[in-house]
Amino acid sequence: MSLSPAGADAIGALLGALLSTLDRVEWVQRHLFPPRAPALAERLEAHAGPLALALATLEAAEWPDDLRALRERLVTVTRQALELIAAFGRAAAEGEPIGLYRALRRLAPLLEGLYPLYPLLTPVSRWFL
Repeated sequence: MSLSPAGADAIGALLGALLSTLDRVEWVQRHLFPPRAPALAERLEAHAGPLALALATLEAAEWPDDLRALRERLVTVTRQALELIAAFGRAAAEGEPIGLYRALRRLAPLLEGLYPLYPLLTPVSRWFL
């Protein structure tokens, strides 16, 4: 069974938004200075809307049974990214430096969930390279 064109488009849109978000998270890690956290959170939160929209589109697309595991993995990783953004924003708003680092600590499990998809999805493979 093959993926519908709408499903393929949904994967493409999600990967674009997700990988862009991951790039921004890494940028935030490199520039983290707790007094600048609210500005960094703003830049990170700008990715939440497009990422949530891409996730909703992916979840609404028709998926064949043999690709459900791929779909579930993408949904899980995307939700983890959205949770990371929300946790960083809360910590920045509260002025909690340890919370900033705790939020960013969520990146490693997210990447562990995404990495197995590199042989299947060229954009993921390129991102890890």
